[in-house]
Amino acid sequence: MHRSNRTGFLLSIMFFATLGVVWAWLQDFPESIKWWSRWCLMLYGVFAGFIVWRHGLDHCRLIHDVPTSEIATAAQGYVELCGTAEQFEDQKAQQVAGLPTLWFRKEFAERADVSNIRAFPFNLFYTPTATDESQTPFSIVDNSGTACILPHGADVIVSRKNVQYLDNRRMTMETILPGDKLYVIGNFHSHASSFSNEERLQELLGKLDRDPEARIRFDRDRNGRLSPDEWREMHLHAQMTVAGEQHYSAEPGQRHLVFAPSDGRRFVISTLPAEKLAGRYFFNMTIGLMLFLACLAVLSAMTLSRLA
Repeated sequence: MHRSNRTGFLLSIMFFATLGVVWAWLQDFPESIKWWSRWCLMLYGVFAGFIVWRHGLDHCRLIHDVPTSEIATAAQGYVELCGTAEQFEDQKAQQVAGLPTLWFRKEFAERADVSNIRAFPFNLFYTPTATDESQTPFSIVDNSGTACILPHGADVIVSRKNVQYLDNRRMTMETILPGDKLYVIGNFHSHASSFSNEERLQELLGKLDRDPEARIRFDRDRNGRLSPDEWREMHLHAQMTVAGEQHYSAEPGQRHLVFAPSDGRRFVISTLPAEKLAGRYFFNMTIGLMLFLACLAVLSAMTLSRLA
């Protein structure tokens, strides 16, 4: 389950846990087991409701509190940008499903054979098994300039979604195409260098990513994974290497990057307008709050009745 669907992930666990409790309730189990199963379900509901509520609240406040900036005059640091998606400099857009694609995410899911009665009701639902997400940089363009987006570590919410089914498998494809409207909140940095030869840059990035010694060098916290800040450092290192190889002279003016903040703040990329995106997070916040209050009330009543 990808990062942007945290709410769906938590609520789907709640749904399946509820089915499990209903099944246990219908079995000839001791009353203590039935009571503890319901108590644990309500406890998880309190936890999930709080997480969903807090996730929606944080994003709503983020969208409303961070002012929109223009690329050419944006301050260094945490900014909000609105513009249009375009390819990054001389990089060619990838061809996905016959369309020039700047970014994509493929989610693969499977379900049990629908003819298997014993698997009911789990054969009615698809379970995500793998996700393939693009990390290739692309650009956001507004009336004042262009900035390169490094999508690694972003919550990407898009309106274009294509779902394909084959037997008991499902593939969901989400894409960002050239010309799509973009709303971005992330860390903004300007530098004086300009880099061409994008094919050489991507080749070097791929080589560094596959080289265990290189990954260890950039993996400062030694956790086996590159954080957004570590990945950005590797990207900038590759850019400087390519610039040195090509003896490329910087053009007048600045180049701008948008990437994931290293301090844990949200990095959001969306093709939805800010108002619609805020409305979606407000709906999630409401669902989370209702779930939290309802489960907390039931949990409290069950606990008090048990102690009485």
